[in-house]
Amino acid sequence: MLALTDVHRSIAWLRKALEYASDNNLDTVTFSGDFQSVEAIRLLAEFNGRVFAVPGNMDSEEELQALEEAKLSLHGKLMEHEGYTFAGVGAFNFKWALEQLIQVLSQNKPSKLVLVSHYPPKGSKVDLAFNRMHVGSSSVKGFIETYRPLVCLCGHIHEARGLDWLGDTLLVNPGPLARGYAAIVDLNKREAELLSLELD
Repeated sequence: MLALTDVHRSIAWLRKALEYASDNNLDTVTFSGDFQSVEAIRLLAEFNGRVFAVPGNMDSEEELQALEEAKLSLHGKLMEHEGYTFAGVGAFNFKWALEQLIQVLSQNKPSKLVLVSHYPPKGSKVDLAFNRMHVGSSSVKGFIETYRPLVCLCGHIHEARGLDWLGDTLLVNPGPLARGYAAIVDLNKREAELLSLELD
């Protein structure tokens, strides 16, 4: 699986990432928000595989609507895929999306949960800003501690690219795709590898 985030209108980098996924038989892509481009969402919709995406804090209702129309949106939803349950919480209407997930999960807690979030959990390596302050979300941290997903795929804090653990949950911030960053994630092994792409 290829984890992406924060493309910020950089269509060339998104095209490169999707080519990489296809060339390496990665048939699932997650995107943790900050498209700032309907064109990027349309390009993502052309990927010959499964895509799970949420909007970022720089995205508007226009991007969310484009995700919904392209049937890529995981925002406030749970979806089954290859034995895993993917749950999504983007930054646009963040509180509402989180409440939607909690409402469903309080009735049925899947054993193989994967969280796709724009915001990283607070107090981890993947939310550490340049000023050394932890600027992630306490709500996302609480969600992870309660529902214990196998993996949390996040973004938002560009400089906090990396991997960490919160309890038994692997945290993956691939870094901004706008700089060529991505991550390969193996859900079965619960392992991830940070990736630096290159434009031709």
